[in-house]
Amino acid sequence: MDYPTGGYMKLYRRIKHNFLWPKGRAYTRLEAWEDMLFRAEYMDTKVQVKGRLILVKRGEFICFERKLADDWKWSRERIRRFLKLLESENMIKITACTRSETRITIVNYDFYQGGDTSNETNARPETVPEIILETRPEKELSELENQTSAIPETRPETVPETRPDLISKRNKERNIYTAEFENFWKEYPNKKGKDGAFRCWKTRLKEGYKAEQMILAAKNYAIEQKDNNPKFIKHGPTFLGPDKPFLDYLSVSDNQAPENKPVTISNDDIDIDAQQRLKNAEEYWQYAGLNKRGDDLNDQH
Repeated sequence: MDYPTGGYMKLYRRIKHNFLWPKGRAYTRLEAWEDMLFRAEYMDTKVQVKGRLILVKRGEFICFERKLADDWKWSRERIRRFLKLLESENMIKITACTRSETRITIVNYDFYQGGDTSNETNARPETVPEIILETRPEKELSELENQTSAIPETRPETVPETRPDLISKRNKERNIYTAEFENFWKEYPNKKGKDGAFRCWKTRLKEGYKAEQMILAAKNYAIEQKDNNPKFIKHGPTFLGPDKPFLDYLSVSDNQAPENKPVTISNDDIDIDAQQRLKNAEEYWQYAGLNKRGDDLNDQH
């Protein structure tokens, strides 16, 4: 088998910032392989992963299946098949670190990233990895990749991130809160649990309650809790939760100080379901020929 001619050249990682590098589309398998070469550390180093320092040797990198899928615009199943293919071709070695972390070792990394002088780039290596010399038809590679999908999965399944602080950060970046909810949150006295409160807010709107009602309830509740200990103030998700404690603050007694007296709304806007139940009860009494106390209407004449 002949050695490849022409030597080799090095590529700087900054090429990933070039306009030709894929952005917004799925990577090809060649681009995915080049990206893995770029990710590999060029010297032994320690990297921080979720608050832990991990020693990563030359030619290795720590990856997350979810992150590769996002970057390459691939499904996780395709990621697994591709990595299994590379491992079966002796191009990489896969080592599971934790449930979500995987250590990838580039086989023959020194061959791809040799010396730093121009003479060394043209020098013929003493041993040439077979994978560089061997070319296979595209159809055969596709068949190999499909075959690897049948290999039993030995790597632990990744677990998606569910940390509340990350969810809150993503929500802020996406600006998902509506203007009406922001008005509610501005009035509400306890600023904890904004994400959960917004979910309850949307549920109450679907049930037929109005945004003005919940904003008014927040104002009245803030007035009531003005001098109270903050730790006894309900969190937003509780205030708007399934028990609907906000309904208790849509009308309050008139014995408050004038400057602190909250605005109230008409009964037509309060608990529409309760009014409907009352109307149904009156119709039932009339149908039965009884008044509200249960006396026979005929006896009153």
